Amino acid sequence: MWKKVAVTAILGTTIIGSGGAALAASFSGSTPAPAPASSSSSPTTGSTAKAHHHHSHRLAHALHAQWVTRNTKTNADVTHDEIKGTVTAVSATSVTVRASDGVTQTYTMGSGTKVHAKGDTKTSPGTIGQIKSGDRAIVVGTGTSTLTATHVDDHGVVAASTGKPTT
Repeated sequence: MWKKVAVTAILGTTIIGSGGAALAASFSGSTPAPAPASSSSSPTTGSTAKAHHHHSHRLAHALHAQWVTRNTKTNADVTHDEIKGTVTAVSATSVTVRASDGVTQTYTMGSGTKVHAKGDTKTSPGTIGQIKSGDRAIVVGTGTSTLTATHVDDHGVVAASTGKPTT
């Protein structure tokens, strides 16, 4: 009989001890340490949004910029250029803009160039004829040695006193 009690006691202690250890581990409050993030992991959504806002804010104030993208259809690199400034020359085939830091860029105008000028509507898009020397404009285009305009956003003449386009 002692053997039965001893075996039961040892077995009970083992079971209770194992269960207690498992129970203690589950309530210990410690959690496994997360795996270290690799350097190629993407940032969290919150930091991505903050970074996007930060860079968008900086780009909104850029005087001129150049960036390269990959055309997924042709797998070729495409160089983009943008300048924000005052139109110094305009013709039926080109527009030249000078940024406030003195950088000047000339873009050729093609049939695919979209012009947005003051007073445009969806049914009556802008034309190169609406752009005048002295107007404030943003020109976006592609190319490396010869720039071709894809978009021209003309804001009209800026009033010296207010810094806003005149009506």
